[in-house]
Amino acid sequence: MSLEETDSIHHPARVRFTLGLLAVYLAGNGTWMLWAPTSWYAGVPGVAETGPMRFARC
Repeated sequence: MSLEETDSIHHPARVRFTLGLLAVYLAGNGTWMLWAPTSWYAGVPGVAETGPMRFARC
């Protein structure tokens, strides 16, 4: 790998784009968790058995 190829991997615009996508995903997940917690607990594997909403089904 040459220096030019390595440099293109860490291009600032590509890093910003990737971090932007991650931020949008995490913001969406957080909004879903706060807005509809029962749906979020049901949709995330393993959480339905351990989260606080398990008492709501009893």
